[in-house]
Amino acid sequence: MRLNELDPEVPATRTNFRKLLAKNPNYFGNFPEAGKEPVEKIIEDITFEAITCIGFSLLWDLLEATIAIKLPTGYGGALCTAGTREYVRFFIDYGDGSGFQDLGLASFSSHDIPNADDCRKVPEKPLYYTVTRSFTPNQKYCVFPNLPVVRGILSWNVQPPSNPNWTPVWGNVVDQHVQIAPRFLLLGDLLELIPKDALSRLPSWLPNVGPTPIPLPDPPPVDIATLAQKYGSSVPAHRFGLSALTQVLNNGVGQQELLSLRNSWSKLKLDFDGAIDEFENLNGNTQWEELVCLGLEYNFSRLVATFKIKLPSGFSGGLCQLGSSEYVTFWTDWDDTCQWTILGTIATQVHDIADIPKDGLTYSAVIPVNLSTIQRLCDSPKISRVRAVLSWNTPSSTVNADALPYFGNILDAHVQIPPGVTGSIPQIVAVGNVALGDIDTTVSGTTLPGANFFGGGIIDSTRMCPFGGQINIIGPAPANASNYYYRIWVNNLDGPGQPTFLTNTFLIESESSTSSTVVKPDPNTGWTQYTSYEYNFGSVLQQWVPSGNDLWEFYLEVATLPSPGNYVSSGSPTPWYKIQLDNDAPICSLTPISIPSCGDVYVGDTLTGTFTVVDEENHLDYWSLAVIPSSGGPVSPINPSSGTSPVSGPPNEWSLQTNGMVPCGYTVLLQAWELSIINSGDSAQGYGSSATQGFCLRAPKGSSEWDQCEVSDACDA
Repeated sequence: MRLNELDPEVPATRTNFRKLLAKNPNYFGNFPEAGKEPVEKIIEDITFEAITCIGFSLLWDLLEATIAIKLPTGYGGALCTAGTREYVRFFIDYGDGSGFQDLGLASFSSHDIPNADDCRKVPEKPLYYTVTRSFTPNQKYCVFPNLPVVRGILSWNVQPPSNPNWTPVWGNVVDQHVQIAPRFLLLGDLLELIPKDALSRLPSWLPNVGPTPIPLPDPPPVDIATLAQKYGSSVPAHRFGLSALTQVLNNGVGQQELLSLRNSWSKLKLDFDGAIDEFENLNGNTQWEELVCLGLEYNFSRLVATFKIKLPSGFSGGLCQLGSSEYVTFWTDWDDTCQWTILGTIATQVHDIADIPKDGLTYSAVIPVNLSTIQRLCDSPKISRVRAVLSWNTPSSTVNADALPYFGNILDAHVQIPPGVTGSIPQIVAVGNVALGDIDTTVSGTTLPGANFFGGGIIDSTRMCPFGGQINIIGPAPANASNYYYRIWVNNLDGPGQPTFLTNTFLIESESSTSSTVVKPDPNTGWTQYTSYEYNFGSVLQQWVPSGNDLWEFYLEVATLPSPGNYVSSGSPTPWYKIQLDNDAPICSLTPISIPSCGDVYVGDTLTGTFTVVDEENHLDYWSLAVIPSSGGPVSPINPSSGTSPVSGPPNEWSLQTNGMVPCGYTVLLQAWELSIINSGDSAQGYGSSATQGFCLRAPKGSSEWDQCEVSDACDA
């Protein structure tokens, strides 16, 4: 039965979406490149889902998009089904003339979840999800504000292409300016300020040094006298004098101190009494900053709050100064009891930026959450209410979730808790950047057709992929993490078949990203103490680097330590999970027939040879044949030019017709790649190899072109 027969509000264009696209890729009018006329024009329809915010985490270099899922149906099935996929592709434009750069995909699964009201009789829809994309931004020194535009393209049920101008059928496109954190001062920054005549008198090696950082101490806070002079009448005193005013009203300042404070304000020609009156009337002022979005990062179990900075000044100093802090305090009501529980507070440094864009600057505060104790089975969706409180320059209350900050606001959202088994301590959620549910862990150990990267794009719609290189094993820490220990057992099913536990050390990062921790399993027993979320932001249990191309299996065991050396199993371990390795590249060979190696041939000749591409593990992605350099010819490509099947044994011939090619040195290049997920990355293109054959293409003897071409590097080699 089609979804729209179950719910007449879901249009047939949505329930039959994939079928309609298969018949006409431009059915909805968003893909004119297909060369077909649209049938029913639907572009950027946000009836069912929409990006509501894009933000950037300065602490983690994470782009965050918050998505609202608005309706109870139209998402491909209930929570116990695969549902449908919501894809977001991120782009960034640094404003340097190079345009938008593709930063890649993130995604999550959406499902049909019935409407309901929470304990306050407030509807639970929309449900808010966030998706994350990490990247390494281009940084500048603090005297140059770095305010790129980030574009997010949300598309339901089909991946956005690597084209920033593409528009989705169901979904939307959102642009937002963000701020990139400044980098360290480099020696080259100072050299740029030195006059050329003075620069010539410096040691000759100095201007040619690399990007050498110059350590500088953290800047001190800017005092109120400096801020008063800097801001004049553009920022009121009750804003930049917040610290003094809160001290007076909340901390019982003595009379002598109060008199001294009043006198110092008077000398600065600041109205102390007026500032007190204005300050007392503050009730969640959002003139300077405002929380705009809150959602749950479904794949990584993190709450993400996005706030916007609206004005150019009022943040206690520029980017080369200390600035001020925006504090976001997170609260949860996991079980819908209308009682709040505090999670913690995240601080983000913000600054005065004179050229702030009209749409402001958005920042994201990210906090990990432990959902293992509140998860339910998929037949009973769990919706929870979460809250974020934004407060400028002083943290908000940690005992009263309803207390309005002086500057900032309160934002609530409903989120869907990923299904799971409540209270099950041993848990692995992803391996090699693929969710465990997207891997055939019982038979082949490869990804399933149509599987997605953990929080990213589709791996391959029809084929299955093995793994290679470093394989990250991801699993959440239990509540009271320090009370539990774990170890991971592995067994080579194509080898001796003797299970062993992993004991290699590896590195994890803290919630603030300012520190890292080396994790050292016990070398004798393999037991490792769990690390709590704030010190293991990625929930990494192990970084396993097995070699070879064998089929392995692994499982997770958890225990407590009631006495030294006495580990007691805590519940049943996970099942054995299979994983297939492929750490070898295909083997390429290329042999000429009609030419000697790096020999002379003439324009008009047809070159021939043989080639093979052998992939012993049967995980070939594709191979390609090309002639380089390609500028100036050939008129016709080499034949054949590419393929997806292994090629072995004669007569696998290639040929190249040289008519129309420019006399020069050329190389025939054979390349091949395996379909494998390497080093827990977000690409299914695995290890590759190549083979080459050089030749020198000459014009006929006696022609005017004969002496115009030099032998290429390919022939010199």
